[in-house]
Amino acid sequence: MRAYGPVIAILLGGLLMQPAAAEPRLPRAHLQAPSELRSASISPREAAQRAESKYGGKALAVDPQGAGFRVKLLKGGDVHTVYISP
Repeated sequence: MRAYGPVIAILLGGLLMQPAAAEPRLPRAHLQAPSELRSASISPREAAQRAESKYGGKALAVDPQGAGFRVKLLKGGDVHTVYISP
């Protein structure tokens, strides 16, 4: 009976390591390239200016996200993250 212990442990470990349910993948044909998404959008500098004027504070970082930008603002000693869309 002891010889089966390691085998059972390996089999159960393998079952537990499997993903529960994989999300179905959507066809990529309908997705646009990031450059196409931003062709009609604003620049990172304009996103920072919009965030500063709307929320106050100083823009620390501007990162592209989807069709817009994620802007990190320093305001009152705290860092806030906002999303600016075109």
